[in-house]
Amino acid sequence: GQQGGAVLRALVGEGIAAVAITRNPESEKAKALASLPGVEVRKADLDDQASLEAAFAGCDGAFVVANFWEGMDVTREMKQYENCANALKAVGGMKHIVMTTLEETSNHPKMEDAKVLLNHPTGDMKVPHYDGKNRSHKFFDGLPVSFLYTSCFLDNFTTFFTLYKQADETYQFTLPLGDGPIAWTILSDLGKMTVGIMRRP
Repeated sequence: GQQGGAVLRALVGEGIAAVAITRNPESEKAKALASLPGVEVRKADLDDQASLEAAFAGCDGAFVVANFWEGMDVTREMKQYENCANALKAVGGMKHIVMTTLEETSNHPKMEDAKVLLNHPTGDMKVPHYDGKNRSHKFFDGLPVSFLYTSCFLDNFTTFFTLYKQADETYQFTLPLGDGPIAWTILSDLGKMTVGIMRRP
């Protein structure tokens, strides 16, 4: 994925050997990663704890991220984080783990007037892809972990967001921000921050 790829490139840039975990090692993207110096590609699935244990074996650090947007099922996403945490505990020997995350929105003072989008067993969620990540922190209790809070990725303008062509031949992008500011993150910076945290937790 985008985040994992950024972290991998940052590790390679620092001359650090890394394992890239993917469901499909035969994909073109996985083969491209395998061609990088010091990179080993291993097959695993976030829905399968045993496969994660095999993939984490021999590693002394881990970068953890799940993909809510694949299926948009927050319960599944949370279970994937639980699988990762349980696998990391089973393998042991981790010096440090970094999980990218987002804020809890249900009790955020700026979200008081926001409607509840999901009645979830863990409590109401106003922004599920935020709340699910934040509520997954508990799975990592007892592990040496840092939770790295991210924001919108500037890179999404070329990969995720849709630009709409206007009558005057310009393009428009819309976010419902009101008068508030928004923080932006660059993926390459995320990679460098993650490596920095792993080196100096």
